[in-house]
Amino acid sequence: MNITIVGAGIAGLSAAFELQQSGFEVMLLEGSERLGGKILTSEIEGFNIDAGPDSFLTRDPEMRELCFSLGVGDELVPPTGKSAKVWVDGEMHNLPKRHFWEFL
Repeated sequence: MNITIVGAGIAGLSAAFELQQSGFEVMLLEGSERLGGKILTSEIEGFNIDAGPDSFLTRDPEMRELCFSLGVGDELVPPTGKSAKVWVDGEMHNLPKRHFWEFL
């Protein structure tokens, strides 16, 4: 059976992977130039900047297993323990301890 999935965000990619693992032939359609939907990692001034709805921890064994089965396990970046930072007005700042609007 052939299945077409429209949208290559995290839901579309997950569905395509699971269906393909179950033996289905999958066609994945995406309207933008890259896969991943709202999930994106960029490098700005030597910092990895994650954008999107959420992230996952590399210590989760199921997520690590999934990443390695997809061939991207070697690209996982473990957390450093350093404090989180935010990009505001062209500069990196420590994440506020109480209220995000302190930067506004």
